[in-house]
Amino acid sequence: MSILSAEKLCVSMKGIPILKDISCEIKKGHLTGLIGPNGAGKTTLLRALLRLQALEQGRVLWKGVDLTDRRSHELSHEFAYLAQSQTIHWPITIDSLVALGRRSFLDPFSRMSSGDYKIIDRVLQQTGLESMRDRAITTLSGGERARALLARVLASDSEIVLADEPVAALDPYHQLSILKILKDWSASGHTVLIVLHDLSLAGQFCDDMILLDRGEVSVSGPSSEVLTKANLESTYGVDFHLGESGAVLPRFRLEKGV
Repeated sequence: MSILSAEKLCVSMKGIPILKDISCEIKKGHLTGLIGPNGAGKTTLLRALLRLQALEQGRVLWKGVDLTDRRSHELSHEFAYLAQSQTIHWPITIDSLVALGRRSFLDPFSRMSSGDYKIIDRVLQQTGLESMRDRAITTLSGGERARALLARVLASDSEIVLADEPVAALDPYHQLSILKILKDWSASGHTVLIVLHDLSLAGQFCDDMILLDRGEVSVSGPSSEVLTKANLESTYGVDFHLGESGAVLPRFRLEKGV
């Protein structure tokens, strides 16, 4: 069942079309990968769905309800957003950082309840940060920091998480760790939409995919139907080898006679 959908979205910036007549659906309880070349419009689409990006035309539907005129802060209970390349400059503890994920549910001067603290404890355990909760975020490695930022998002317990390249610049262990957490999150009944560049990881973890090409949906659907040699080569402009183990290996096309 579709929980979030876009209908004929168009977005332009300074007169340049970025999204062109985009229509797509994200299914409840699925981990959906948003893939495509650099400049295809992936981050813009994510921001448009979150109502952080003005639409030229089209509409966004949440459980069949039109969100087009809703402001982004009005969606904070249902939507959680993990932006790319977040930087924290002050030495806040992991525990305090994750607690910020509960603040959207509280009045400005309200205190957190025992239920809020239980959610924080659960998320710290799910992300493997329980024993590190008193450490300052500024003392963490890149992979640990990525897990802490993800834990803050998950602490909102929102119905859908939209994450923009959460495994960029991480080592293989932490890439797998972050994606395993998000996969388990979707399997528990939540919904996840994630921007990924690593197609092998996308094939390993994503239930569905949306392949963008120059601001348009090239193809969407179950991962096995999207992640094909023909689809990838026509979109990325390079040759691909799809291994039996699920590896997706790009390679430059050789000129004839070379």
